Amino acid sequence: MNEKRLLIAAEIFPPAIGGPATYAATLARELMSRGWETAVVCYADRVDFDGPAKVYPTQKSGGAFARYGRYFKTLWRHVGSYPLLYAQGPVSSGLPALIVAKLRKKKLAVKVTGDYAWEQAFRAGTTRSFLDAFQRERIGGKYGLLRWIERYVCRHAHMVITPSVYLRNIVIGWGVSADRVTVVYNAVPVNTVTETRSAIRSRRGIADQQFLVVSAGRPVPWKGFAILGQTAARLIARDNVPIALFNLGITDVQFYKFLGQDPSITPADQEQIRGLVHPVARRTVAGIFNCGTVPQEELLAWLKAADVFVLNTAYEGLSHLVLEAMRAGTAVVTTNVGGNPELVRSGENGILVEYNNTVELQAAILELCRHPKRRAQLAAAASQVVAKFTMPEMLLNTERLLRTLISL
Repeated sequence: MNEKRLLIAAEIFPPAIGGPATYAATLARELMSRGWETAVVCYADRVDFDGPAKVYPTQKSGGAFARYGRYFKTLWRHVGSYPLLYAQGPVSSGLPALIVAKLRKKKLAVKVTGDYAWEQAFRAGTTRSFLDAFQRERIGGKYGLLRWIERYVCRHAHMVITPSVYLRNIVIGWGVSADRVTVVYNAVPVNTVTETRSAIRSRRGIADQQFLVVSAGRPVPWKGFAILGQTAARLIARDNVPIALFNLGITDVQFYKFLGQDPSITPADQEQIRGLVHPVARRTVAGIFNCGTVPQEELLAWLKAADVFVLNTAYEGLSHLVLEAMRAGTAVVTTNVGGNPELVRSGENGILVEYNNTVELQAAILELCRHPKRRAQLAAAASQVVAKFTMPEMLLNTERLLRTLISL
């Protein structure tokens, strides 16, 4: 019997968008091409997948217990002769997968791309601590339960895979033995945009004299869009820098909400920043443009067109956006948090700043605006970093770990 058999316990799956959905589909397809027999269980009302692997969706409707129950039943029904389950998270997929693995005597690997309990608690306003401080914080109720689940699942899994050394250390801090936590860097897709940088800018109405700064991310508080907007406003008003800041992933309404939630931004500053927010259809030389969610191909085009990519974030496990900007040949400014220092060596292949520090953000952006040769040097050095984040490298390392686990 073929021992290269894997049941992937995914959480989201195409047509849902996002890194986890893309990763699950890519892993299923690519492992099949390498002689594995793979199947996928996921939370979805429908799936869009052209690969040979079987995909078993479970409905997303209902409360948590109903969803988890349906997911558990689907895993139980299809685990069959698969010796190994690979859960794509420690809670929504990890908990049902752990129960099935225990009862059916299967091996379990779990992927951890962040602290789910922290994300949920931070979004709800239950904690104002960022990830590192949250690890030491006492918390009860719903979010305490989520924390207990993710740590329990990881402690009882046969292997935990993380996409960065930073997250590996977080998981070890949960009480998981270090020899069972391994780093496998995610693959970054090749930038398939064939247009030249100037053609992309021309088609989008970006003038040559505009200094194009692009940022992107989910509309969550720790992405720092408000302070980045304040930084852009100060550069425009005080330094006369013709910045066009394009925020991908948030709308004007979400941007204004973040402005109002930040007590460090005065009413006068808010008014000034709001005055610089323009509709995306209107191309002024300087201003702030919030584009909302854009397709992946459009995101890659913006990254290629940008003079600088800025990610003012309080937390990153390992940022795909930073890697995609590096691959696009664009200079990067980001924060010295989480997995970012594993990618960016400040002053060598990018610039690291303190989160929400307008002085450091202004200085970094201004330096790169005034010195195009410096931008080119950083971008050229960054291109060497992405070499180890290729699909063949990711598949080779993942397959090696999964085969080792099956043989134990």
